[in-house]
Amino acid sequence: MSRFGGRPDLTDGVAWPVATCRQDGTASQTGDEVVTQMPLAFVAQIALDELPPMSDLPGKGLLSFFLLDALRYYSQVGYTHVDDAELARVLYTPPETRLARREWPPALPASRRGDTSRPVFTSVTTWPQIESNVVRAAGEPADDRLLLDAVAWQAWAEDAPENPRLQMLGHPCGCEYPIGGERENRLLLSIDAQSCGLPWDLCGRNGFVFFRITETALRARRWDEVRHKEW
Repeated sequence: MSRFGGRPDLTDGVAWPVATCRQDGTASQTGDEVVTQMPLAFVAQIALDELPPMSDLPGKGLLSFFLLDALRYYSQVGYTHVDDAELARVLYTPPETRLARREWPPALPASRRGDTSRPVFTSVTTWPQIESNVVRAAGEPADDRLLLDAVAWQAWAEDAPENPRLQMLGHPCGCEYPIGGERENRLLLSIDAQSCGLPWDLCGRNGFVFFRITETALRARRWDEVRHKEW
């Protein structure tokens, strides 16, 4: 059931996520503010019982990921007034819930529909990257998030394995942790669009998107607090 792209499996009565985009009146022909609803692109759905056992996520159910990427709404002249909370949506569907394959909204461009590919999950160890501020400076006091100092990092960095480009939880590949700069943020899902068959320009300049959630929200299963970062 887990897959990237294609059409999502949703329950009856669950609306396809949309973002309310406001066009500045100075950019419209009439001078009036224009408001439009833009459907988010379906990025992925993860069947949690297909993951290796982990206490950070529910053991069963479905997480569905939707995104209104910056390249899309920036291309609409003036549509830059969008609430961050509406740019990314994660829906949790409990187990034993009746699902149906949902059609794409007519307003969703063909370039945001994507092909379908199936992930295969394995357990791996990930490492903080050199650009990460998880690596603390000399003399900075350690806490439960700052476990490595620069000297220790140098001892293993040259031979350390590269983090996977598609993953849930862990340290993301590249310089995106902590995502958004806040140390309480956790990676929920990272995607390399090219590797999973999504349109290349869906996720920023380098084709990456990171769905992030705070530690507190993850423990409380508050999926509506998920945010994203493109790279």
